[in-house]
Amino acid sequence: MSTSNPPSAPTPGPTLFTLPAELRNRIYHYAVVDPNANGETVIDHTNYAQPALLRGSRQLRYEASPVFYYENVFRFSCPDFDCTALVSFSKHYRRYWGSHRAGKFKFEIGGQRKDWGNLMRWLRLVHARVVPALNRVSTQDDMSGRSLASRAMAVVRELRDLPWARVRLILEQLRLSNSQWV
Repeated sequence: MSTSNPPSAPTPGPTLFTLPAELRNRIYHYAVVDPNANGETVIDHTNYAQPALLRGSRQLRYEASPVFYYENVFRFSCPDFDCTALVSFSKHYRRYWGSHRAGKFKFEIGGQRKDWGNLMRWLRLVHARVVPALNRVSTQDDMSGRSLASRAMAVVRELRDLPWARVRLILEQLRLSNSQWV
């Protein structure tokens, strides 16, 4: 009587997480950095969602998030200084603030109005360290209101140790120097 060995189970092939970290990072780069956008990801109040890869599992999110947040430039559409898109984005990005590469933001300030209420909401969130501030802008941007907004954000960053109520009063004085704001 011959005894036959039972068929052995096939050995599983490599999975993503068994690959070396360098290869995984390269795969993440191809998955979350858009080469057609010159590294820029446009975000407005209607379109921000994390890439699907970051929602796959905790380990995927942990490993691929730094690639997404550090290797892209994020361009925010903020019509009339509405920072809604920035608030949504910041909920996910906050853990990466403080990094030496965390300043890769561009802001498109469009619209017809220089909305002081929207700007004050943004400034309050900058004061509370919830969202990033506008980057410095040139004085040529005075017509769009970006110059005043940029100066106001610089004031807020310098006065973060003061209570918001006090900072708000200072900002209102700054507003009085520019009557174009509604």
